[in-house]
Amino acid sequence: MEISEGKPSTGTAGPVDRPPDPANLSRVISTPVPGGVHVLMTTGTPDDDSLYQYFLDDAGHHPLDDLAGKFGAALTRGETLGAGLFRGGIPPDLTCRATTHTDHHIDMVLVDGDGAEKFMLTSYRRAWPTDTSELEMLSDLIGPHAPELVGRIEVEVHGHRYTLGTIRRIPTGITGHDMSASRIRAQYFSHEDSLAVGRTIRYVHDSLLMAFPYRWVPAQAIGRRLEERLAGFVSREPALAEHAPWIRDSYRSLTGEMLIQRIHGNLTAKHIWLEDGRCVVGGWEGDVRLPRRERIPMGSPFHDLATLQSTTFSACGYDVPWLKKVMTSFFEGYGEPMLTLPMSLFILDTTCWDAATPGHRDGNLGEFLAWFRENIVPVFDQMEPSVFHRPA
Repeated sequence: MEISEGKPSTGTAGPVDRPPDPANLSRVISTPVPGGVHVLMTTGTPDDDSLYQYFLDDAGHHPLDDLAGKFGAALTRGETLGAGLFRGGIPPDLTCRATTHTDHHIDMVLVDGDGAEKFMLTSYRRAWPTDTSELEMLSDLIGPHAPELVGRIEVEVHGHRYTLGTIRRIPTGITGHDMSASRIRAQYFSHEDSLAVGRTIRYVHDSLLMAFPYRWVPAQAIGRRLEERLAGFVSREPALAEHAPWIRDSYRSLTGEMLIQRIHGNLTAKHIWLEDGRCVVGGWEGDVRLPRRERIPMGSPFHDLATLQSTTFSACGYDVPWLKKVMTSFFEGYGEPMLTLPMSLFILDTTCWDAATPGHRDGNLGEFLAWFRENIVPVFDQMEPSVFHRPA
């Protein structure tokens, strides 16, 4: 949750607008590629130094077919597709497959001769001037707990360097989501694994706290932002309307000051892997997809914690007793009480976000909110204090 500019963190820290039609942009670079053209374009406005990246057909209108195959063929020659230059190194004889397109990037999986997934090539639809050291900082900072950055695709335009794409190693372990789903089927629970995940996330947060700016802000400011988000959720999910009054009152009970710092921003169960006895954390927000002024998203660590809990709850099929055991061990490893006032409020926020986002919540929203109001709200003033929340 971005406080300084009043922007929420909703699982996507970057701009949420769709890429513009290329017909409304001006071409800066146009490079022929097999079957089409790679173009870098600009809006032409003085205060916008970003570039939009497109791979189009020969007519320059439609997305290029079989982008993964063409990218893979270029990489085997030690080249990249189009104007960018590849900096780094990957093993030979890799091929591209499984292209995933979003509004903000194109992901391509690099596999070896046996079909094993080894690296993820991400091509950004929009790029801003980039300092290479910024791109590599998170990998260096988090060390063995971050997917290794092995290469990047760069271009220089008008004296500025842009990162058009990155290549990261794909963790080989099981994700937190898949592990939760399989263990709930087997009714198996591991205190040690949940403890390790908690310790890793605390290490990540502490590392970010030491490396990046942080500050204490009035807790009421965070409460107001939660209220603003609630209004947006209600407009998309009318079933929330009957609960909105008491949820707003809950947000207004937040007083004192709260810490905001650099956070992960997209900490779902699918972005944590258990690999070779350690946790690996991926899916970071706030990287080169953002303009420099927004590249360090500051927010409350509770946003990360609540998002992880919510997605773990979904992965385990909304099994409350199992989730309680998992999160009890997680918070023991994290070194924070499991149930504090701000954590409770962020759980409310993620619940409402899930309800207002198609395909996110399969459980009974009304039942959960009724349970929360009856069992959690009355004990707000009895909850343990958090290190991220202090009296004014």
